[in-house]
Amino acid sequence: MSVAVVELTDASSWWHEIDDSPAWQDLVFHLINILVNGVQCVVFIFYQNVQRLKLEIVQHILLDMSSLAFFTTYALLVLF
Repeated sequence: MSVAVVELTDASSWWHEIDDSPAWQDLVFHLINILVNGVQCVVFIFYQNVQRLKLEIVQHILLDMSSLAFFTTYALLVLF
Protein backbone atom coordinates (compact mmCIF):
# COMPACT_ATOMS: atom_id res chain seq x y z
CA MET A 1 0.00 0.00 0.00
CA SER A 2 2.77 2.45 0.89
CA VAL A 3 4.56 1.69 -2.39
CA ALA A 4 1.47 2.75 -4.32
CA VAL A 5 1.28 6.01 -2.38
CA VAL A 6 4.95 6.76 -3.10
CA GLU A 7 4.45 6.02 -6.80
CA LEU A 8 1.42 8.32 -6.96
CA THR A 9 3.36 11.07 -5.19
CA ASP A 10 6.24 10.69 -7.65
CA ALA A 11 3.84 10.84 -10.59
CA SER A 12 2.28 14.00 -9.22
CA SER A 13 5.61 15.73 -8.60
CA TRP A 14 6.77 14.77 -12.09
CA TRP A 15 3.72 16.46 -13.62
CA HIS A 16 4.15 19.63 -11.53
CA GLU A 17 7.81 19.81 -12.54
CA ILE A 18 6.92 19.52 -16.24
CA ASP A 19 3.93 21.86 -15.97
CA ASP A 20 5.98 24.63 -14.32
CA SER A 21 8.74 24.39 -16.92
CA PRO A 22 8.83 27.34 -19.37
CA ALA A 23 10.45 25.08 -21.97
CA TRP A 24 7.41 22.77 -21.90
CA GLN A 25 5.01 25.69 -22.27
CA ASP A 26 7.03 27.13 -25.15
CA LEU A 27 7.12 23.75 -26.89
CA VAL A 28 3.35 23.29 -26.64
CA PHE A 29 2.71 26.84 -27.83
CA HIS A 30 5.04 26.51 -30.81
CA LEU A 31 3.60 23.15 -31.84
CA ILE A 32 0.06 24.53 -31.76
CA ASN A 33 1.24 27.63 -33.64
CA ILE A 34 2.76 25.41 -36.35
CA LEU A 35 -0.55 23.57 -36.57
CA VAL A 36 -2.45 26.86 -36.95
CA ASN A 37 -0.13 28.07 -39.70
CA GLY A 38 -0.42 24.73 -41.48
CA VAL A 39 -4.21 24.92 -41.42
CA GLN A 40 -4.11 28.49 -42.73
CA CYS A 41 -1.82 27.42 -45.59
CA VAL A 42 -4.12 24.55 -46.54
CA VAL A 43 -7.16 26.84 -46.46
CA PHE A 44 -5.32 29.38 -48.64
CA ILE A 45 -4.25 26.72 -51.16
CA PHE A 46 -7.70 25.16 -51.49
CA TYR A 47 -9.75 28.36 -51.15
CA GLN A 48 -11.22 28.16 -54.67
CA ASN A 49 -12.17 24.51 -54.18
CA VAL A 50 -13.86 25.33 -50.89
CA GLN A 51 -15.86 28.11 -52.54
CA ARG A 52 -17.19 25.61 -55.10
CA LEU A 53 -18.73 23.35 -52.45
CA LYS A 54 -22.53 23.17 -52.64
CA LEU A 55 -23.22 23.12 -48.90
CA GLU A 56 -22.64 26.58 -47.50
CA ILE A 57 -22.26 25.31 -43.94
CA VAL A 58 -19.30 23.13 -45.00
CA GLN A 59 -17.70 26.20 -46.58
CA HIS A 60 -18.04 28.14 -43.34
CA ILE A 61 -16.67 25.29 -41.24
CA LEU A 62 -13.62 24.81 -43.46
CA LEU A 63 -12.90 28.53 -43.71
CA ASP A 64 -13.36 29.18 -39.98
CA MET A 65 -11.19 26.28 -38.84
CA SER A 66 -7.99 28.31 -39.04
CA SER A 67 -9.42 31.18 -37.00
CA LEU A 68 -10.71 28.75 -34.36
CA ALA A 69 -7.29 27.11 -34.13
CA PHE A 70 -5.66 30.56 -33.90
CA PHE A 71 -8.00 31.56 -31.06
CA THR A 72 -7.38 28.26 -29.26
CA THR A 73 -3.61 28.73 -29.50
CA TYR A 74 -3.63 32.16 -27.91
CA ALA A 75 -6.26 31.18 -25.34
CA LEU A 76 -3.93 28.37 -24.24
CA LEU A 77 -1.06 30.86 -24.10
CA VAL A 78 -3.06 32.98 -21.67
CA LEU A 79 -4.11 29.96 -19.60
CA PHE A 80 -0.57 28.66 -19.21
